[in-house]
Amino acid sequence: MTTEDTSFARQRADVDETALITALEQTLRTTLFSSTLGIAPRRVRQIAQQSGATFCRFLQQPGDTATIYAEGQNLANEGIGHRAVLSMVAVIYRHMWSACDNMVDILALYSGALLEGYMVEREAHLLREQERTRLAWERARANMQSSEPSP
Repeated sequence: MTTEDTSFARQRADVDETALITALEQTLRTTLFSSTLGIAPRRVRQIAQQSGATFCRFLQQPGDTATIYAEGQNLANEGIGHRAVLSMVAVIYRHMWSACDNMVDILALYSGALLEGYMVEREAHLLREQERTRLAWERARANMQSSEPSP
């Protein structure tokens, strides 16, 4: 563990995980209707807890961007909308700026991995949806052609 990593681990001890989770939950509730899928209100707390815990683990291992990337993918799979994800990142920024000094680099690393994972998975979801739509259109077209009377 480098001196910089030790510094992050010490600063992580100053992070109030409960306050962070509460703030994440609050922002998710205010942006709930910007999400693409119907998210049950009871899931909001669970998503906030998972995201808060993932961020706090990231502070202990700042190089582990794969976990954050996967968290971004998870948020996309949960149906969390763009506005909600950006609001969550803003909450984490505000929370960390008030809790720790010199966190810009770690926050940039975290948000970059989270947003990249989210965007890649959202794009994959949209492509799957487009493919399902195309296949449905082709089936409907084929059914229409087969039901047309021959001249």
